Amino acid sequence: MIACPGCHLRLGDAKWTLNTNQTKRNKVEKHFGQPFHSDLQLLHFFELLADMSRSGFFKDLPGRLKGLKIASYYGCMLARPPRLNKMPNHYGLIEKTMTALGGDPVQWGFSNTCCGTFLSVSRPLIASNLVNRIMKAAIRSGAECIVTACAMCHLNLEIRCASENRIPVFHFSEILSLARDGKPSREWLNRHLIDPTPVLKARWQV
Repeated sequence: MIACPGCHLRLGDAKWTLNTNQTKRNKVEKHFGQPFHSDLQLLHFFELLADMSRSGFFKDLPGRLKGLKIASYYGCMLARPPRLNKMPNHYGLIEKTMTALGGDPVQWGFSNTCCGTFLSVSRPLIASNLVNRIMKAAIRSGAECIVTACAMCHLNLEIRCASENRIPVFHFSEILSLARDGKPSREWLNRHLIDPTPVLKARWQV
């Protein structure tokens, strides 16, 4: 089971390589002294959440999201190169899960736009331009916050956005916790560079 989009992509690529390149597969099997299992399943956390949602698991959670307007943001790492096009498509699963948790996903066109990833370190201006486009689009959509699948995206969205384009950003695991009990931890919220308290105060006691 994998939560990180980048890790999911890299592991999927490695699995594809070992399934299609006998020479490399032989080398790996010799190195580790055991066979490679070609039917190994790579399960993204979103797939588990979608199954839980379909089973009604989120229906009676006490926290619920109370119509919180959410811009679902996947980033670019869940996009697959053509050779991996048989892997599951995870787009839409954040929206389905947020709806099941009582949230209100907005319609917008930047859900899989690149945030600049590691260019945030080597070419910060490029990352800043990309991030501010994303944040402006989220604000225009009417979203109260962005929910992201990727820790790298979360970091870039917070550290590279201009002061006039600030909207709270949550990792999806934070939203799951919020929906579970409706009691966001002040200690944890203080770790955010963009203060989410004003958004949360409207619905929960923060």
